[in-house]
Amino acid sequence: MLLVLVMQLLIPSSPLLPDGSAVSPRRPHLVAATPMQAFDAILRTPIFSPDRKPGESDEAAPGASALDGFVPLGVSIGRGFASAVLKGPDGNIRTIHVGDSVLDWRLVGIESSQLTFERDTSRRNVPVGKPAAAATTNQNGSDE
Repeated sequence: MLLVLVMQLLIPSSPLLPDGSAVSPRRPHLVAATPMQAFDAILRTPIFSPDRKPGESDEAAPGASALDGFVPLGVSIGRGFASAVLKGPDGNIRTIHVGDSVLDWRLVGIESSQLTFERDTSRRNVPVGKPAAAATTNQNGSDE
């Protein structure tokens, strides 16, 4: 292998390049891309966003309330003491206790798996870790 390397260095190589071809090179055709439509609704809710839910829209659904944007993150229950950590639609996190109000809903019960809100004759059970939009609403106060 060393012999081949020495021969390559000793034997001169041709510095001349081959003559040009009589055929001219092909020119690429420019491709005109069609303009894309603006999909504002898709850009507002990216497909891999952790808070994206199927079927959500800007308009309020029938039966929706102001409580729908809130998510209970966790609860703390002890001897004669209970509190819940609630994340609002604006991203603010606050601690609430029984009797506190969230907009026009009053917190009437805290359990390890759900919060119970009441407004007038309506009662709403919101599971911990899920948005209030997935909660059940009852007119007579019984659980569904």
